[in-house]
Amino acid sequence: MKQSLKNLADYSKRHNINLILMMMPEVHDLKNYKYQFAHDIMAKTAKTLGYKFVDGLPALQDVKSSQDLWAMPGDPHPNALAHNLFADAVYLFLMNKK
Repeated sequence: MKQSLKNLADYSKRHNINLILMMMPEVHDLKNYKYQFAHDIMAKTAKTLGYKFVDGLPALQDVKSSQDLWAMPGDPHPNALAHNLFADAVYLFLMNKK
């Protein structure tokens, strides 16, 4: 994966394209979130390769229950609410970091 991200970074530099890498959190259990290490790795990788980085996890901080973000009961894929919160995070990033 890192080589693919590097290839894309190299291509973008040659063609003057800005890249943003967004880390989508796993929304199964936000109260006992076990994947911060993955966010840290991806943030470091993004910085090393020249990507801008948006972490989707802070966008979910005000959600009371992880289940409010699930596609359906028992299916912890992000639902419309989660995707709207992620989109807002990207929008705010673009408006502040252009």
